[in-house]
Amino acid sequence: MADLGRTIVVGKNSRVWRSLSHDPRLTACIAIGHADVADFGFSDTDQVWILSYSRDMTQNRALFAALARAGGRRCIYVSTATANVDVVTQCYEYPRIKRACEQMCRTENGACIVSIGVVYQSAADLPAGTTIATSLDQLAEAIATPVGADEDHINLFEPITRPFGSDTERVAFRLYGIVQKLAGGWPCLLRPLDLVLRTLGWRWYGYLYLSNRLWLTTTS
Repeated sequence: MADLGRTIVVGKNSRVWRSLSHDPRLTACIAIGHADVADFGFSDTDQVWILSYSRDMTQNRALFAALARAGGRRCIYVSTATANVDVVTQCYEYPRIKRACEQMCRTENGACIVSIGVVYQSAADLPAGTTIATSLDQLAEAIATPVGADEDHINLFEPITRPFGSDTERVAFRLYGIVQKLAGGWPCLLRPLDLVLRTLGWRWYGYLYLSNRLWLTTTS
């Protein structure tokens, strides 16, 4: 493993960092915003965890370029396990952009990609069914630990299964899967249905459903 110098987190205002920042394992971390990168005094032993995300690829590209100009520290880009839906469809914005950022950050910064699932503090917060998920404890431990120079891609998640709230939800879950498969490369056609499911408080729909299905069928 590489020697650990400073740990820099780019994305101090991200929801994930706000949840992690009080963890005692991370008190020595230095958190900055993406706008601070250009003027920040990095050293060659720093490990830089990139949590920043923008829906505008121009901003993501500018961030990676700024990090590249800053010199030769170790970059770790935090991506999403749902980026795997890219093999089926590019109609979902978030996974599509995160996949593009993975490729760009690896090319521009030689980054190690860390793919995380749905982030949770308590498993009770996760949707019903089986969800590819990452606990805040897992993520905090990963950030606090040196990432080896030979590490290229880390899958930091596991499947967590929770019961359905009712038989109605269980049936709806199965029927949704059938309809999503029939939609083929156009699962976004189900967005009106997704809004109904969201209103009901059933949070397993859309690209999360597709991603979970892909992970479970390719790793089982």
